[in-house]
Amino acid sequence: MWRGSATAISRRLFKLLNDQGNRELENMLAYTASSHWFDHNELPGSASWCKTHAEEERGHAMKILDHLSLRRIEEAVTGSAGEEGDVGSASSSSGEAEAGEAAKRKPSVRQLKTEADPQASTAFTWEENPNIVLDVKGPFMTTFSDPAAIWRSALEQERENSRRFFHIMAAARETQDYVTENFLLNYFIPEQLNEEKAVEEIFSNTVRGRW
Repeated sequence: MWRGSATAISRRLFKLLNDQGNRELENMLAYTASSHWFDHNELPGSASWCKTHAEEERGHAMKILDHLSLRRIEEAVTGSAGEEGDVGSASSSSGEAEAGEAAKRKPSVRQLKTEADPQASTAFTWEENPNIVLDVKGPFMTTFSDPAAIWRSALEQERENSRRFFHIMAAARETQDYVTENFLLNYFIPEQLNEEKAVEEIFSNTVRGRW
């Protein structure tokens, strides 16, 4: 049962969104690599499309990271409503006991500040110090056999992106994190529909020799 404030976010969702922010940056570099291939092979229209889309992917990453900067890790978050019972169903005495236990579990401001600062520990680990961590990986493929191979790769990339956003949405609903759910529904879910459709059409036209 989600019991946080609007700014509170579970470690699980924080990490999922943080990982997705990094993936958006990886996608940016992948589209950049594709644009270089198109430039080299004198296909300026495709090169321009990929460059523009690379900037859009960077914008997606910044949107996620900006969102995370507004959130704060919630330590006492459960993943199942059955473990704590429905809100308002407990008796007065059991409610007081639950509040007392929650107070014991609630981290101090100093503890949260320490956890949010990766410099506070020489042995930084995600579990001990959750933070926004950029971890873009590579290298990215810069040699392709033909334009269709590039667009096929881009389509697979967008479909994987959609699967990941759906996974984050499922986690948000599981923990009743309505802030994250609203964040995804208002932008990223419809955005993925548009992106998949656009790349799918380009790929189909390329295979048919119409690009």
